[in-house]
Amino acid sequence: MIFLAVGSIIADITAKDYQEFNDMPCIAVPCTVSFLALFAKPFNALIEKIPGIRDINASPENIRKRMGIFGELGVMGTVIGVIIGILAGYDYGMVLNLGMQIGVLMVFLPKTVSVLCEGIIPVANAITEFVQEKFEGREVYVGVDCAALLGHPSVMASAVLLYPMIVVLSVLLPGNGILPIASLAVIPYWCGAVAAQLKGNVFRIVLFVLIWSIPVFYIATLMAPIHTQTMGLLNLADPNVVNSSFDMGGDPLGALLVYIFKIFGK
Repeated sequence: MIFLAVGSIIADITAKDYQEFNDMPCIAVPCTVSFLALFAKPFNALIEKIPGIRDINASPENIRKRMGIFGELGVMGTVIGVIIGILAGYDYGMVLNLGMQIGVLMVFLPKTVSVLCEGIIPVANAITEFVQEKFEGREVYVGVDCAALLGHPSVMASAVLLYPMIVVLSVLLPGNGILPIASLAVIPYWCGAVAAQLKGNVFRIVLFVLIWSIPVFYIATLMAPIHTQTMGLLNLADPNVVNSSFDMGGDPLGALLVYIFKIFGK
């Protein structure tokens, strides 16, 4: 209940940013992935004070303008997919297949999400009008899943760049005990959570998420015994094999609440 209540408070704080950037009036995102946005805004303000760094404009529009056809999301995704496939040691066919998959993903996922969001807007408006009639003078938002934040082109562009970087970082970090595999699925949601605050600048999104992932790695490592026991009790994983994850094991708010309860012997 505490976890959900904090998520709702964060949703209120971040609602305006998401509404304006994603062109989705009347919505809020109560998922605690929005917690990242509270740190992304001061991070963006800090970047704005650093000469040279602040002038790097890596928005999808500027990338397309400078790189021509190679700046198109589909082409960029295909090239990145091919590079990842080569580094992974795939054979020729699998390299091309991965490149095509990522290229298609970067084109169609934002479009698919934007279509879904277009359907949410009239529903959200209608619900908001109905509720505000009952609670006059109070602004009410409709809570939506964090998947609604994946529609901006900068989100998937940043996520695809981050996948190999996050894996390499996991190997380089001293004391880290988690090698992210399935947990890489949370990366687009991290990117979507901060894209509004970082104005869709791919460079800033990638830099922020890389920095954010460092404490998440250590939190996930610290939470591994509890995570392993929980997954065993739920019959979701072998309790004899230590495991953890970014979303549950590495969640800063969740870990904080766990250790607060531990202080009281729970």
